[in-house]
Amino acid sequence: MPTLSLDQYKIEIGPIGTDHMQWLEAQGFAGLAVLTDSNTSQHCRPLLAPLLDPFNTIYMEVPAGEKHKTI
Repeated sequence: MPTLSLDQYKIEIGPIGTDHMQWLEAQGFAGLAVLTDSNTSQHCRPLLAPLLDPFNTIYMEVPAGEKHKTI
């Protein structure tokens, strides 16, 4: 799996697997927050929800488009 290493963290590019779920479980988080745009929510949330919902996941959605992806 390709990995992009940055100063503070690394980004793994590829499918979510069992190792990722085990890592999340081991962290003991109270829950997860997933921020998506409306396109990602429509196309990716149905695939992610079965994996992430057991972790008390909250989904937040912003409109699609780069102008909505700023703080």
